[in-house]
Amino acid sequence: MTIRLTPLTVSTLLARLRAEPPLVQCLTNAVVTNFTANVLLALGAAPAMTDIPGRQGRSPGWPPVC
Repeated sequence: MTIRLTPLTVSTLLARLRAEPPLVQCLTNAVVTNFTANVLLALGAAPAMTDIPGRQGRSPGWPPVC
């Protein structure tokens, strides 16, 4: 399935994302932590960063670690 991304579609999706900012739990290495967090912040998400498996903790409603 191919999705056509028009400027209107992208702006609508970004508006929906910013209206209800998701908490994104990231398990990443130290090299890309800042970059990943900044991209998520620019999109309107709330990043929760960790680089050690098992230390990210759990909070009610957090998505599973991928």
